[in-house]
Amino acid sequence: MAGLPVAIGYGEITNAVPYWRTRGIIIDPGVTLTVQAGAVVKAIDSSSTLTVLGTLVAQGTAAAPAVFLDRR
Repeated sequence: MAGLPVAIGYGEITNAVPYWRTRGIIIDPGVTLTVQAGAVVKAIDSSSTLTVLGTLVAQGTAAAPAVFLDRR
């Protein structure tokens, strides 16, 4: 799989600014990636995949959803 591995034990995407995925992201087994409430994760193109082999925690709420968008 081609992509940028989340190789540490824990990662976080904050709600400070949109996070643009320019390559794929791989969340390895045993790794947790947390996306904060209100965070926006945008894909640049179709090669910007998100592969979850570990744990993805999206902490969105009704008032502040965690949003995943494609380029459109």
